Amino acid sequence: MSRSRSAEGKFRIALIAPSPDAALAELLKSGGLETFEFLPGVFPAATGAHAKLETDAVLLVIDAVLLRIARDCSAESKQAIAAIKRMHPELPIVVLAPTMEAYFDLAEAGAHTSGYVLASGLTAEVLSRSLSLAIERAGTDGLRASEERYKRFYENSAAALYELDLEGNLISTNPAMVALFGYSSEADLIKGFSRHAHFLDSNRQKEWLDLLRRDKELVNYRKSVLTREGRALELLDTTRLVHDGAGKPVGYQGSLTDFTEVHELSERLAFETNHDSLTSLPNRRAFEYQLQQAIDESNTNGSVHALCYLDLDQFKIVNDTFGHAAGDELLKNLSEVLASRISNFDTLARVGGDEFGLLLRNRAMDDSAVVANNLLEAIRGFRLRWGDRDIDVGASIGVVPVDENTASLSDLLCAADTACSAAKEKGRNRVHVQEPDDKTVNRRISEMRLVVEAKHALQEDRMRLYHQPIRALPLNAEDQIRFEILIRMLAWDGKIVSPGLFLPAIEKYNLSKTVDCWVVERFLAWMAESPEAVAKLAYGSINISGMSLGDPDFLTQICARLDAHEISGDKICFEITETAAIQNLTAAQNFIATLKTRGCRFALDDFGSGTSSFGYLKNLPVDTVKIDGMFVRTLRQNQTDRVIVKSINDVAHSMGLSTTAEFVEDADTLTIVTELGIDFAQGYAVGMPQPLPLRDVPGGASVKQASAR
Repeated sequence: MSRSRSAEGKFRIALIAPSPDAALAELLKSGGLETFEFLPGVFPAATGAHAKLETDAVLLVIDAVLLRIARDCSAESKQAIAAIKRMHPELPIVVLAPTMEAYFDLAEAGAHTSGYVLASGLTAEVLSRSLSLAIERAGTDGLRASEERYKRFYENSAAALYELDLEGNLISTNPAMVALFGYSSEADLIKGFSRHAHFLDSNRQKEWLDLLRRDKELVNYRKSVLTREGRALELLDTTRLVHDGAGKPVGYQGSLTDFTEVHELSERLAFETNHDSLTSLPNRRAFEYQLQQAIDESNTNGSVHALCYLDLDQFKIVNDTFGHAAGDELLKNLSEVLASRISNFDTLARVGGDEFGLLLRNRAMDDSAVVANNLLEAIRGFRLRWGDRDIDVGASIGVVPVDENTASLSDLLCAADTACSAAKEKGRNRVHVQEPDDKTVNRRISEMRLVVEAKHALQEDRMRLYHQPIRALPLNAEDQIRFEILIRMLAWDGKIVSPGLFLPAIEKYNLSKTVDCWVVERFLAWMAESPEAVAKLAYGSINISGMSLGDPDFLTQICARLDAHEISGDKICFEITETAAIQNLTAAQNFIATLKTRGCRFALDDFGSGTSSFGYLKNLPVDTVKIDGMFVRTLRQNQTDRVIVKSINDVAHSMGLSTTAEFVEDADTLTIVTELGIDFAQGYAVGMPQPLPLRDVPGGASVKQASAR
């Protein structure tokens, strides 16, 4: 049994118990057992014991088993002994029994062991003597059988097993290893298998051997090797130093596990996770990871890189005209053209349907601009032959720096997208390079931040409704209450953000319908909960964007909310801009006609700003015309504006419509619009915007739900 001694010359004892044993553990630590090394464990099922001991047997590390049994000699004890005997007939088993009767019960059940010790009065000396006698007896009686068993196991094992000398030369293998490396016999394998053939990289062979000499044992060390036919294998190597009977190191024994298929599957999945399936370029996820690394480098050592954001112009036309197959082929071919124009140090990725990102490493902006323009020229010269047609495409490219001033990945991507949009605004098919004080880029970044803030404000209920009076002219104390609903945003710091700052950005980035839904729902909820205030109200005006005006779902939602809150339509006036109405005249006419059946009023806002105002007026069944403030503001100084305002008022009255002058900001202007016969005035001269008094109302969840759309 000397072959199985540990590196320190100790006998290895597998300690198996049905549960942790504090007394036994204390005994093992107390001394007197210096020649033994106990491998602790818990009592497993028979198959579990079989599996553990089989693994240890491969490396010949167990000299005996110390098995603690329970008082009732459980079936698990018998199963464990049977499992050990099936795999290791000569392996000595010493039973630690609570009583003599428990041991006899085990023996009568046919569970033969090499000896026993009683738990009562157990000492280190008694345990040491019992184990030593069992091991000595097994070594004397079972050595030949053990060697024969080892030989059978070595030759018949499905695992690839081998032996090396102390220099790392292969001296013995089993048939499984011969087959794994594609040789016809053990002799051929040993002859053709040099020390360095163990690894694809010979430097790894030295590293492996150095680690083995230092640690005496390596478990699941990864190796990349070649078979005789040149096929690459990925293996896990477990190797251990072995000694002769005198405890002198004589070589190494090891086993190899082939996990090539698992490795290849893992590599394929990793590639698919990080690459675009169509072009095989890195995808957005992988590209953003590399961008973050570039940002970290810049913030750490001041290195300068550049990000190019490339968006194909009018690519949708290709798909609509020639089909998606043509579009896919164009993207594949074009990506190859782009990849051929960059260095190996740069990274080209497909980050969207028709969008590409390019990270230029260690490039100044001037040099990066040259690369971007070269790519643009390559795209301009690109043609895809599809059937009997040639397909070409243009691109807009934004270039931004990645340097120590880059705060975050989101800021970088925002700047790049903005620079690309600036290229499109300038006419497409061009490059826009961000300058330090780039007003276009800075404005767009500011707009996008406002849009993000507005989204959060809607979700977190940080929008506020205000109202501004609309007074009948001439002013009198008996005037009914009319007002226009306005919206304000509450910033994180508690300050009120003017709509002039965030509404243009909201409209530009298609968030208008979400805001309109929020305003309608919140105002109707207030009306439902404020019957006394509503009784004194002639109407409240709500602005509707062009996006909402042309959306049938929005019209359906308004009708549903009017019904849900049981609001009379004659208390509501919807304001639509002249420009929005003209852009989708049919939708505007349907919107107005549907809600008029419910008694709702309509005002045509900003009238006079269009080019054909009077021509469209007769096609829109509105109740009021709100004269654009650009004419009202200058009434004191500009006689022409007076003529225009008077003509609008006269035409509206001739059609049976009332008129409202917007932006009446001072007493003089108020006097003028009164003299011109305008019906209503709105502005600082007649009333400042004030918060609409909102109470907590039932259905707050529905308000938030509407705002999140």
